[in-house]
Amino acid sequence: MYRDKIIKYLSIIIFIILTISIIIPNYVNANSVGFKSFNNAPRKNFTVQSNKYADVKMTIKDDNKISSVDLYIVKANGTKKKVTFSSSNANTKNSQEHIYTLSHKNLLEGKTKQFYIKIKDKTGNVQNSYFRVVAKTEKVNNKTKHYYAIDDGPRVINWTVKNNNTISFDVKDNAGTKVVKVQDANKNNKEIYNFKNLKAGTITKNIGISKFKAVNNIYKIKVITIDSGSAAQQSVRTLYFTLPEKTSTGKAKQTTPSTPSTSTNKNVTSFISALDSISKQLEKDIKAGHKWTYSKNGISTTFKSAINNNNRHINCADYVMWGLRKSGILASNQKFYFSSTMKKIVYSNNSVSKVKQTLNKYVTIINAGNKLPSELIKKDKIKKGDILLYDKGGHMNVYAGDKKFYDGGRREGKTGDYVNGKYVYKTFGPIKVNTTSGYRALYIIRLK
Repeated sequence: MYRDKIIKYLSIIIFIILTISIIIPNYVNANSVGFKSFNNAPRKNFTVQSNKYADVKMTIKDDNKISSVDLYIVKANGTKKKVTFSSSNANTKNSQEHIYTLSHKNLLEGKTKQFYIKIKDKTGNVQNSYFRVVAKTEKVNNKTKHYYAIDDGPRVINWTVKNNNTISFDVKDNAGTKVVKVQDANKNNKEIYNFKNLKAGTITKNIGISKFKAVNNIYKIKVITIDSGSAAQQSVRTLYFTLPEKTSTGKAKQTTPSTPSTSTNKNVTSFISALDSISKQLEKDIKAGHKWTYSKNGISTTFKSAINNNNRHINCADYVMWGLRKSGILASNQKFYFSSTMKKIVYSNNSVSKVKQTLNKYVTIINAGNKLPSELIKKDKIKKGDILLYDKGGHMNVYAGDKKFYDGGRREGKTGDYVNGKYVYKTFGPIKVNTTSGYRALYIIRLK
């Protein structure tokens, strides 16, 4: 009797695990949190019910607003027939988020069907992809369960520019990825890279920027992916991005605060690149035998000057200032920090009006609603490059995408956190640990 009960419970647990692995959407998310510093293609995801046949919800998002969405059903012979499907927002062309319904009764009908979707945003970027809505049937305790699952192409996420010469990105697919083709849209879609037979899960790939052509300092890349599943789902997406202009010495040109960049994504890319570069330099300096500690006072204006003056101290606000200065958003004598007590930004080291004026040109300040970072991430309320201001300790950090942060003032539950000279750094990130346990974000500073 006891043995039978154990076997029964184990069977239920195994079934739940298998069901979750099937139901979790393996969807293309071409403009995911880790991708938003680039001007990229629209992204989509699916919502299905796990215990019965029901309408499938497809959410499409794009910060640049959706221009058009066309859906086709793919017949067995490969021909496509355009279908009409309903949306929660009739004003598609001006929407950044759109929810469509694939009707169980009128479209899916309890059958496995393949679709092809073409999505275009207002800047001309596209995501064209195949996906299947798979009709599943399972028996549990002599009861039959029907539901839909999604079979979509590989995800391409977490794009990062490294030292202005390399791009890193992740390819993710539960079945593995048969091929990833990276093409240069500025060279008539010339194929630059071809990666084959990537294993199931998340695989990181690097590509050299020098192999691509920039037109008016704008790079245009097309990525084609095909998964290793039996249906070989294919996706095509495009992205644009810019890099800081270089001087005659080959160094990145710093944009002066009086003339902010006109490109929204360029500011974010430059800021994230600066934070990442500083973090890597810190890690290298630590490996060389140097010690970096937390301090509230006497911080150098740049990472380089901290090294030169043997002043290896930092805090959360000054690390963010280093990134803003290195990316040309703030001048070397401009600074701000956040007062959790007064619940406002405090400007220093320059006339208040000038610092505020500079920030007004570069950022939008958003009320975060006193939410935990995990809540903001779950609801897709923060973007890569967002500076979060918290309700405790005057803390601030920067969202790096993929549930990670750049952080120069972490609390990790250790005695001596936030005590001058006590906390010893290993990295500034990006890190996935809970950097702000119990802290709630009051405001978000978002680069324009």
